[in-house]
This record gives sequence, C-alpha cells and structure tokens, in this order.
Amino acid sequence: MRIFDVTEPDVRLPVRSLMEGTTDSDGMFFWFFPFDVPNGTYQFHRLNLCSIALLGLHAPYSGGRRFEINVEFSDRADGHIYSHAVNTFFFIEDRPGYLELQDLFVKGESLAATLTDLFNSDGSQETMSAIASCVAEIHALDIQGLAESAYLSCLQSASSSSSLRRDKLSTLDLIARLLDLPVSLISELNDRHLRLTTMQELSDIEMLGLPDGLSPDELRDLLALEYRKWRGRATHSDRAISAEATARLEMIARVRATLS
Repeated sequence: MRIFDVTEPDVRLPVRSLMEGTTDSDGMFFWFFPFDVPNGTYQFHRLNLCSIALLGLHAPYSGGRRFEINVEFSDRADGHIYSHAVNTFFFIEDRPGYLELQDLFVKGESLAATLTDLFNSDGSQETMSAIASCVAEIHALDIQGLAESAYLSCLQSASSSSSLRRDKLSTLDLIARLLDLPVSLISELNDRHLRLTTMQELSDIEMLGLPDGLSPDELRDLLALEYRKWRGRATHSDRAISAEATARLEMIARVRATLS
C-alpha cells in the first residue's frame, strides 16, 4: 500500500509517514502485510485491510489535500501483481508540508550565512540595522535550533581570527541578545570556541563572556555558575585547559572583589 498526494493535476507526490514500520528507505508511506487469501475468494477490494492513523501522515504541502491510496495484491513467491485497487480521500495538513520544510531549512541556512557575512563586515550603523533585520527573519522562520546555529556560525568565524577585537565581541553580544539565546548557552558556546589567547584589550567581564547591563545580584549569580564550571578544570591533566581555568578563576575573583 502506498499513498500519494494528487491535489495538483497530473502531479503525484509521495506522502511521508511518521509511523514506525510504515515507511520505505526514503521515509515515504509504504505498508506491507503478508496474508493468505482463502481459495475461491476473489473480491479483494472488499477486504478490510487496515486502519490508517491520519496523524501519522505528512503531506508535501499544508492545507487541504487530496490523497490517493494505492493497494496492490501480489504473489509473495514471484511478486506478480494480480489485483490493484485505488481510492481517494480528503486530508487537511495543519503543519508545514515536508517540501515546505525543506525550503524553510534552505532559507534558514542562507540567513545564517548572511548573518555571518554581516558580522564580518565593517560594523557600521547600516550593518547593525541589517543584522537586526536578518535576526527578525530568523525568528519568523521559527525553526528549532536555527538561532543557535546562526550564532555558532558567527562564533566560529570569530574564533578563526588571530585576535578578537572589542567591537567584534560587542557585535557577538548584540547578535546573541537579538537571537534571544539563554545566557548559559552563550557562555558554553563561547567557552568552547573562543580561547583566551584570541581576545585583546577586554575587561574581565568581557573575557568571561558575561552580558552587559547585569545588576550586582545577577552578576554574582552568574559568577557563581562560572566558578563552579571552571573550578574542576584547574587541576586538569591537560596544561592548556588547567592554565585557562586558572586564568578564568582569577578573573572571577577580580570581578567579585569589585562587587564587595
């Protein structure tokens, strides 16, 4: 049994299945059920074969769709098809169709690349406005993980440079805030991709990757999280990791001293 979307004239698009055991290698709906037909039974189209869980089907496009069900009866020994039945029914796809999602993902990748190009450009007021517009489009797509992926692309571009200037770090912070990423996630990504040796002329707060404008209490809470994160790494067997952790702990201590 296969299901096709035949909404458009002369176009037959396969329907995806989200149900385990009802897909082919491409994820399209395909159902096979071996059974024995009693001798002398020929009215195969009257057999009640199965019930299809409609929520498990995914149309290529959203909205009202017309589906065609194709059922073939074949000999399991030689594969010869000796009966074929077709029926149609109306289906409403409330989600974006799988072909629409493919287009959205392509657009999302393009927006992430555009954001990275803007991050690497001159940093003018026009560029900042373009960054805000690009981020708004990323939010409008509402694709899970796209905001993080876009920020990570900018971050990796920054880490490939021999030095990270103050203005670039400010732009990174702006992008993170516009993308509405959690502070904990930003800190984790920065730790993973930005080494202390790539940063120049930055304050301790900037070096720690903490956002601007925090109240003293908020800053104390984040410093406590940073301290717990780096404390165990100070005794790491890898000298580079332990050295970086020690430097981070010293910065945390200096910032804490300014709050007391």
